[in-house]
Amino acid sequence: MKDIYYKSSEGVIINLIQKPYKMLDDTDLFNWEWDYETAGSNYPYITAFKKQMVSKQFNLVISGSSETDMLNNIEHFVEVVDRDVRLNQAGKLYYGNYYRECFITGHTKGKFLKKNISTHGFTIVAENGDWKHEETSVYEGLSGGVYLNSNAMPSVSSNETNYSYDVCADTEGILPVTSTDRNLIVGMAQTLHIEEITGVIQYLTTGSYVTVQPNDCPIDIDISSMKPNDAIHIKTPVSPLTSFVTYSLLGDEDLTYIDWQTDYVSEYVGDFHSYFMIDLGFPIEIKYIKGLDVGCVVENLSSAEIILQTSFDGENWTNVESVSMPLSRFNYVTLEKEWTSNYPTVRYIRIVGNEYGSDTPRRTRPFKILTNKFQVRANGDIPARNIINDNYIDCDAIITIYGPTSNPIVTIGENEYGAVNTTLDDGEKLEINTRDETVQKFTDDTWLNIYANRTDESFNKIPIGTSEILWNGNLKVEIEKLLTRSDPKWN
Repeated sequence: MKDIYYKSSEGVIINLIQKPYKMLDDTDLFNWEWDYETAGSNYPYITAFKKQMVSKQFNLVISGSSETDMLNNIEHFVEVVDRDVRLNQAGKLYYGNYYRECFITGHTKGKFLKKNISTHGFTIVAENGDWKHEETSVYEGLSGGVYLNSNAMPSVSSNETNYSYDVCADTEGILPVTSTDRNLIVGMAQTLHIEEITGVIQYLTTGSYVTVQPNDCPIDIDISSMKPNDAIHIKTPVSPLTSFVTYSLLGDEDLTYIDWQTDYVSEYVGDFHSYFMIDLGFPIEIKYIKGLDVGCVVENLSSAEIILQTSFDGENWTNVESVSMPLSRFNYVTLEKEWTSNYPTVRYIRIVGNEYGSDTPRRTRPFKILTNKFQVRANGDIPARNIINDNYIDCDAIITIYGPTSNPIVTIGENEYGAVNTTLDDGEKLEINTRDETVQKFTDDTWLNIYANRTDESFNKIPIGTSEILWNGNLKVEIEKLLTRSDPKWN
């Protein structure tokens, strides 16, 4: 027989199947009945089922080593259960792993079988007659199987695993401008933010020049219609006046950002001026890497080299592919490498930029690497992350996604759970409760309601059976299944 016990709202546990408290068989605790609603008078039919508040009874034999000890045991039980009622905090009556939230609201004294043994009847009241159980699973690292976001590559075959990363420009700096035009490469930025200028300037995005006075700043300029290889033309209307423009090129918040080094390079990494790196979370054997729309921003150089590198430990790097880029105007290239044998074991991947045109690199030169999509395919399957709902009906869940990450979204089966336009820093987390229909972000010891940012499927229940869990990048995800049944599991 499974354990039967009462756990108070304050955590006090009273076992009900061993001395000094033993439950008798004559109980209706495990009986249940659905209420129903009907419609139609001539031909009535059932429209809905629901469970109302329930009242149940059970009987206990309470004993002790002596009459005094028995009386103390009776007092202890009554004090524990009556305290929950007076606090209006429900306790839990357990059968095995399943419990029913309830109050013990009635006590009927029975008779003394011996001086130290007596019988007692108790009544429970529960707002819902269901038996409940929670199961929590934690997943970390990369998701298995195939994950594709909305603008990813075509699906890969079943023996490959695909990871996609969106990357966007996010640049700031100070630009000296004279009457000669200066070009500011747009990259994938959506907004030009001018924080401060020391004199009058004019800028050209499309159409005619627009004049900006110092007292107009700060100002945001929409450049979302410009193409990645376009340039914003900035000049001063009076020669030889020089103005200094403090600016930021801001990307689309809907994209996931990967930080790379560095805007104005103050320190080199070997011979390279700029790079960004992806950590796959753990070493995997890979067969294919592709970086789409890889570009760089370098001023006053004849050409640059873009290099794809891999590493097992993050310290020793191997060059696997490189492309030379003429910089007469800004261009994108594709970096791609496929292995047919001797698949390397890789945890870290980075794209670096190396400048040409000068024997002595100049550390103040602006240099940026950016890419719109990055794809990695593993050699064979990484074991898929699955969740099993072994109940006979779909279940609610509490889904927690831990930072750092942007746009935290987890796919379970066919449903996406998460929040858009949301960033989680280290130490922050997102919690989705499908039962209560809440979406909250925990930050600075405070829960923030971000219900409006939820995905459309965030409150869908977890389907019965086995569901694959997928996400983009390297995450920690916790899923607590909220299982309900009319009967507890008997075995």
